[in-house]
Parts: sequence; C-alpha cells; structure tokens
Amino acid sequence: MHPALDEAYDRLPDAERRLYRLLGALPYSQVNAHIAAVVTHEDLARADKLLDALASTNLLRQGLPGSYQFHPDGHDHARSLRAVEDPPARELLRQVIGWYLAGATRAQVQLAWSARVPDRTYDFAPAEALIPSFAEDREALAWVNHHQGNLLHSVVHAAHHWDHTAVQLVDALAPPLHRQCLYEESIEAHEIGLVCARRTRAISAECRLLTSGAAALRHTGRINDARDWCVQSLDLARRINDIWAEGEAKFGIGVCRRQAAAYEHAASHFAEARAIWETPDSRYPRGAALALMELARISLLQGKPAHAADLFGCCDRDLTDMGDLSNAARARALAGLARGLDGDTSGRDEVEAARTDFERLDDIYWQALALDFLIELTPGDLSDLRRQAQLHYPRCGLSRASLHDRLRKAA
Repeated sequence: MHPALDEAYDRLPDAERRLYRLLGALPYSQVNAHIAAVVTHEDLARADKLLDALASTNLLRQGLPGSYQFHPDGHDHARSLRAVEDPPARELLRQVIGWYLAGATRAQVQLAWSARVPDRTYDFAPAEALIPSFAEDREALAWVNHHQGNLLHSVVHAAHHWDHTAVQLVDALAPPLHRQCLYEESIEAHEIGLVCARRTRAISAECRLLTSGAAALRHTGRINDARDWCVQSLDLARRINDIWAEGEAKFGIGVCRRQAAAYEHAASHFAEARAIWETPDSRYPRGAALALMELARISLLQGKPAHAADLFGCCDRDLTDMGDLSNAARARALAGLARGLDGDTSGRDEVEAARTDFERLDDIYWQALALDFLIELTPGDLSDLRRQAQLHYPRCGLSRASLHDRLRKAA
C-alpha cells in the first residue's frame, strides 16, 4: 500500500497520470524528457512539462541536471497502476532502446568518425528531433556518461528480446566506453553481444565485436584472450571475404604481439594491415595511418628514435588532414617523445602541446601517457608531474611503469 503516492497520483491530470504509468513500465530508475517524449509521442517541451508536474507532486525527484528518479517504492507503485489502454511494457522498452541506440550511434560516429560504422536497423526509429547530436568529442562522452547505467541495462534487456538490437548497441558503445576507460563494462557488454550475434548467425557483426572487444581485453592485461578473439575475427573475416575486417583483425593481433614484446611478429601484422587498407577495394586511410603509427612505435621500442620520430610526424600530418584530431594528437605526443629521446629538446614542447589536446578531447588515458612522456623528458624536479600522473593512473587502470614497458603495453 502506498497511500501518499496514491493521493499524489489521484490529484494529477490524465496526461501526467499516463506518463507516470508508462515510466513505471520501464526498467529504468533514471528517466529524462527524451525518454518521456519517446513513450508519450509528445514533443520535447511538452514531455519536460509533464515531468516537472510529476516532480512537483513528489512522484519523481530531480537527480542530475535534466534527469529524474523514482522515490523509494515509487517505481513499483507506478508499475502497479498500469491501465488497459496503456501500451505493453515490452513495446515501450523497444521504443526507448531504439532511442538509446540512435544516440549511442551518434556518439560512436563522433568518436570514431572515419571508421566503418554499419547502417543501423531499428525496430522503432525515434523522431529525428529527439536524437542527440554532438559537435565535439567531449559532448558525446558526456552524453554516454550521463546515460551509462541505462545504456548498459539496455544491452541486457535487448538481449532478452531483440538480438540484432543488442548487437548494434554493443557495437555503438565500444568507442565511448573505451575512451572513458570503462573496459570491464565493455567486456561484459561484448560477451552479451557475441552471444546474440552467434545466436542469429550474424557473422559480420560477430567479427566486429570480437575485434572491438579484444581492444578492451588488451587494456585489462588479458592479452592471450584478446589475441584469441582477434584470431577468431580473422577467421570469420576470411570466411565472408571481408578484406577490411581482415585488416582490423591483423591490426589487433599486431597490438597483442607488441604487448608481448614479439616486435618482429607485430611489425609483420601491422604491415599486412596497412597493405590491406591501402588497396583500392578496401581503402581505409585512417587505418593505414594507425598501422604506420604502430610501426613507428616498434621502431621506438627497438631503439630507433630518429626513424620513429619521422614516421610519427607523417602520421600526425596525415591524421590532421583527415580531421582525426584525437589520433593526430597521439601521433604528435609520440613524435615529441621520440625527438626528445633523440636529444631534440623541442620534443618536450610537442608532448606538452599534445597533452593540452588530450585535455580538450577528454582523453584521460592519453593524458596519463603524456605525463609519463614528460617525466621522461623533463630535467630537474619531477615531483609535480609525478603527482599529476599518480592522480591519472587510477582513472585509466594504469600504474607506475618504466617508459619501455609503458610503450610496449599501452593499448
């Protein structure tokens, strides 16, 4: 029995009552105006007013800016009031997950804009006006961070009903989760997505998830598992004759081999991936530049900083020309490190400039790496840099390491 909630509900107009019931049918404890607009088919302004009315009667409470939460017992209360005329809970969930898929895909495009993002198929396509748009990486990351709990719950719920939607949602979430160093969450989501892809025999999707999931595994130190996933992806890519995906798998295997200090084997895989992405049928300039950047890192690990600096510089220019500012900054940081190790004092300034870019892009992993590079190149008192690095390490799963080990293991 919820007498106080019943009394508040009874005082509401019909539209607010209906929204309260519809939100109660969803499995999310946190809601917002976009979700309200999706389930009521109202415009955003009207949905926001309805939510405000629910909050003013204490049926919902405001949490983070723009979000609302049920009070204790409120969710169960709202669910218990379902009316005959209300849409089925599964239909409402399908609509909201469709909205989350659309938003996550927009974030994916922003963060990995030049990668091959598959066309999405929706069981429910949300209104274009409700789908978030992002002008820069920070906005996309902020949106995913704000909705992280609901997004990950959506993967689980989609897997119970709509395999294809679950697979697409995991694919879309990989870049933002990795940029925020949420690797364990990514691995869990990928394991769910792979079950769904295999259940529906979606070989191309399985291939993509194995490759992106391997990236998360590498970041958590599970190098052998990551390599196994990449090998599986390579086999699938060859089975369906997807040359582009074959390059992705070879690149992933190369990273695993580099992390295991098998530099010659790593270089061979990176060279093969680069050759694939430079052929007309599978042209992928960004991938070719990233493979060259890995070959440059191998040169640096093998004690050839001058050669590595030249290659990193080429990657920086190419990626900047493509508009891939995130990876261009990474190439710039590595070029500065290589030049500094080769005795050029301007290398430190280059790393510092790249660190500023990482802060602007909200790339916490590479902010930590740039601090490590600066520690290596800076003479004198390093206490402030070390303090900053120690603050960054826990955010991205790193610990203090030698420069060589950092370059070898950093995924």
